[in-house]
Amino acid sequence: MSHSLPPPMVLLLAALLVPWCRGNALARGLVLLIAPLAALALIWTLPDGNVLAFTYLGLPLVPLRVDALARLFATIFAIMAFAGVLYALNQRSTTELAAACVYAGSAIGVALAGDLITLLVFWELMALASAAIIWSARSPASFRAAGRYLMIHLLGGT
Repeated sequence: MSHSLPPPMVLLLAALLVPWCRGNALARGLVLLIAPLAALALIWTLPDGNVLAFTYLGLPLVPLRVDALARLFATIFAIMAFAGVLYALNQRSTTELAAACVYAGSAIGVALAGDLITLLVFWELMALASAAIIWSARSPASFRAAGRYLMIHLLGGT
């Protein structure tokens, strides 16, 4: 088992740090730019196979499994997260930036999931994050759209 931080967690931690950087554009920019690059570096340093596996309530869980296809998709998601951050560096909405980090981290988590429970957890976290991104416009139309999106996504996942 690896002792490094799992790649999805880097972006999820960045999402927690973004609100603390409110008012400090340099710190926020550094957190947002470093997180996807750190996740990308971790993706490429993980060995192939079950990197993290354990049993919970009698169920074998593999929240981190790496193979060539998983590494490819996780790499694509990390690069897209970096590109998205570059585009959104001047975005003032902390909610939107934090939700985008959660979304990107969850996408990497989906790509590296080694079991269906982990896949479902990260998939639903992606749904919550994308609804938060839509909601972050804070208009009546965005609230309605986010609610519809979340309902469709969560029901579809079920």
